[in-house]
Amino acid sequence: MLTPFLTPIAVYGLFLSIVWQTPHPHRWELFAHNIETPLRTVDTIYSVFISFGFIWMVFLLMLVWSAARRLNGFTREERFLVLGGLISVLVTVPVGLSWTLAHETRVFFPPFVFLVPLAVKWLQEVDRRIVQLWPIPALLMLIIACEGLLWPGLKLGNYLFAEFEYRDCRALSRVLGGVHFGLSMAMILLGAVMVATGAITWISRRRRTPDTAIH
Repeated sequence: MLTPFLTPIAVYGLFLSIVWQTPHPHRWELFAHNIETPLRTVDTIYSVFISFGFIWMVFLLMLVWSAARRLNGFTREERFLVLGGLISVLVTVPVGLSWTLAHETRVFFPPFVFLVPLAVKWLQEVDRRIVQLWPIPALLMLIIACEGLLWPGLKLGNYLFAEFEYRDCRALSRVLGGVHFGLSMAMILLGAVMVATGAITWISRRRRTPDTAIH
């Protein structure tokens, strides 16, 4: 049971040992530096968001799902990834904001060892619950709906990340942020569809149960 709690600490310690530099003389004041001006705050928020993009939303959905089910129905590997991801994020993000120059996106990368496999698990669930079961016309409509969410995502990216202080390719950064906003919305839609599909399946089984008992 201790393994999910100890592994993130080991991963983060290994990462720090690789990228460690001479500490800034005012290291504890870097949080104030990271949000000192509006443009710098935008850079900081962008770094946190773009470090994993839409995978942040997948992680949030998995957290909500696991909390709702109290990890029941999750495999041992899935429980490990959820708990490990939660702990590593709670360690990495505050440390990245407080002890580093947050516009350097790489400082938020350590949780990848948990979040990326968790995203793969999520996409496998999408394949199992939707792609393999839905008829092609309905599946095409869902794909079109997900693609349509890229447009409001791009608009949101242009609005929230209108200007940066440090980034050179500002237009590309805005587009990349917008694409990940759109993909995040698509993940929410897919999550809602899976919940609705599961609820319909459960209701159908409940309705068939009395007939089975009679016969």
